[in-house]
Amino acid sequence: MFIGEFMNKTLLKRIVKKELSDIKYDRKKKIAICLIIFIPILDVIIGMISHYGRFFTEFESYGTKDGILNLLEMAHRPKYSYFLTGKTQGHIAQILLIWLLPIYMLLACGDKKVGEEKTGYSVLLSTRASVKTIFKGKLINGFIVGFSTVFISMIINCVLCHIVFFKGKEDGNIENLAQYMGSIFKATVDHPYLVYLIYILLFSILAGLCMVMCISISYIFKDYKLLYGISIGIWLYNIMHKYTLVNIVQPYIEYGFKYMAISFTIFLSMVIVSIIAGYFVGIKREVI
Repeated sequence: MFIGEFMNKTLLKRIVKKELSDIKYDRKKKIAICLIIFIPILDVIIGMISHYGRFFTEFESYGTKDGILNLLEMAHRPKYSYFLTGKTQGHIAQILLIWLLPIYMLLACGDKKVGEEKTGYSVLLSTRASVKTIFKGKLINGFIVGFSTVFISMIINCVLCHIVFFKGKEDGNIENLAQYMGSIFKATVDHPYLVYLIYILLFSILAGLCMVMCISISYIFKDYKLLYGISIGIWLYNIMHKYTLVNIVQPYIEYGFKYMAISFTIFLSMVIVSIIAGYFVGIKREVI
């Protein structure tokens, strides 16, 4: 029994390692991961052009040494310019990443199972390892990829904000509003870096869970159109209903912990259901 358990753990580690290494040789996966990292960088670029572009459009006001200094100080403080705060005009980058997250997750490795089915590789793989172990390995790998990619992209965004808006002093009246808002809002103002790190972790966890959901659904529906349609549909439902997931990852809003907990619970329940369905529908079908 001990030997069997040890072999299963060893096999699981090998599967996870192989799934991770496969990304290096797949152009589509690398492009998806690069997009996740690039979009928060794009957010900084948009903010930079929007603010510092005044130097050219209003040269008479900002064309002097004092004018340049004034323009630099008029920028938002770096901590109020981070990606998840949604301070850039039009929220284009936030829409591209948060609303379309399952597309990047599927391209990164969430739709790999469908490709394996079409090429017959899935059958070959299942003869070498337990179908259950492969399923676990794919879910673990998916969570790692989804979590780490988003986490890295958010950290890069933070660093760039501190470089680009290093002299910014504008707070958008956030600090004055804190006295009228709830405890989470106040904590974010009082301890911005610690609380924002928590928001980054929450977003990274949601990305990891989104990837897990996509992989689980790929075990049920062996068709790209169905897989993408259902995965995107579930995600958009969680984005657009009353208890939207956006409020879990966006600081400086008026919603409290209870609201965020309900939102997370609804999505987590859907992820768990997808895992159970993927296991009992997909795996049982392969075993038979």
